[in-house]
Amino acid sequence: MNRALWLYFLLAYGLSWLVAAPLARQGQGLISGVPPWLHLLSAYGPLLAAVGVTAVVILAVILIARRYGPESLSHRENLLPTRNSAL
Repeated sequence: MNRALWLYFLLAYGLSWLVAAPLARQGQGLISGVPPWLHLLSAYGPLLAAVGVTAVVILAVILIARRYGPESLSHRENLLPTRNSAL
């Protein structure tokens, strides 16, 4: 899970600065015409990173379970529901 944590932080900072960088450049006078409300979107970087990393981890678990069978995940018993378990 260490890789997932690094991926989360990389995506969170990357997505946030992707939106915030034009605002910083406009504040320095390098560019113009950036809408001032754009700073609100930079707050969604960590949210989008969390959703993305969670989707990747869940997809990886599903693919592992399909390829090697659910018993390959026996060290994480509560990760996937069984056919007989109630939802």
